[in-house]
Amino acid sequence: MLTYSFEEIGTGFCVICIDDDRFTNHSDNPNTREIHVPGEQAYSIAIHDIPEGDEITCDYRTFDADWRRKLGR
Repeated sequence: MLTYSFEEIGTGFCVICIDDDRFTNHSDNPNTREIHVPGEQAYSIAIHDIPEGDEITCDYRTFDADWRRKLGR
């Protein structure tokens, strides 16, 4: 459960990712940006073109209240 969910900043809701977004990893320099409106569906947009074969990354700190534990910080 902790692997594929996050605690939404602002609401404390536990959000469970059941689509392929659960495979998006953290980066301090991500290639996507998360759009999160508390209580509404979230989505990601590419910050720039992502070459085929590159990993899709996001910044957990922008939406996950539990990011410190997940990143070991």
